[in-house]
Amino acid sequence: MKKIIDLKLATRLINNGCTVLVSTRGDGKDNIMTVAWLMPLAKDPPLVALAIGQSKFSYKLIQKTGQFAINVPNKDLAPQTMICGRHKGFEVDKFELSGLTARPAQKLDVPLVDECFAHLECRLRETFILGKSAITVGEVVCAQVEDELFDSSVLIGDDRAKTLHHLGGAKFCFPGEPFVSTAENQQG
Repeated sequence: MKKIIDLKLATRLINNGCTVLVSTRGDGKDNIMTVAWLMPLAKDPPLVALAIGQSKFSYKLIQKTGQFAINVPNKDLAPQTMICGRHKGFEVDKFELSGLTARPAQKLDVPLVDECFAHLECRLRETFILGKSAITVGEVVCAQVEDELFDSSVLIGDDRAKTLHHLGGAKFCFPGEPFVSTAENQQG
């Protein structure tokens, strides 16, 4: 038997994707925003989409500068990820408050979060307004990952590469061991 749940909780049934720290720079300030609603859109060119509230400081900086970085934290950065998600960039310096370290990006004028194991530098491609939120589409212009955590095509099963997945509130999980599906070579 299945039960009906409150519609305000409906997205928690599917929202357990990777949580990231989006970093921006503008108006003489660096900022970090926690984002749990994101997805890849295309491989060539590589496009990603973030759902961001239009009232957010990071959203305003992205719209103004046309650039941002997606930083991928591992499970050890859950406390810092919560700090960045619970405070407003208009009011505080989230790098200082969280103890995270800004370092220069390779291609764009955005800070990267040094403690994260992977970074995607993105140029704003398009924005779609949906109520109070906006789907922000970025084109990845540079991607970096810790060398020993990525083989020729995927993250390896090392604890340092276990991504953080938001379940709601202060609850997170992380992936278990990687496996290969037995149906991989079957055609249907």
